[in-house]
Amino acid sequence: MGYSNREPQMNVRVYLSVPFCDKDEAKYLGCRWDSNFKKWFCIDSDYGKSNVSKCIERWNNPEPYKIIDGKKISLYMISKYNRGFTR
Repeated sequence: MGYSNREPQMNVRVYLSVPFCDKDEAKYLGCRWDSNFKKWFCIDSDYGKSNVSKCIERWNNPEPYKIIDGKKISLYMISKYNRGFTR
């Protein structure tokens, strides 16, 4: 099932691969730690109110992802016009 025709899901966590040495920078940019997934995340909020674009640019390997309807979806699978304000 493609996700390109869905409405953007705002306020969804974007999970990132933040190295331990960058944890302070991640905190400064508003990222938080998810102890269940053992991953850092930022919130893809409305109208660019978060630093999600900076975070994605900084920690993009491997590809950041969202969890939508219980499924792990890499950002590259979501149309840039339908992923919220992530890039």
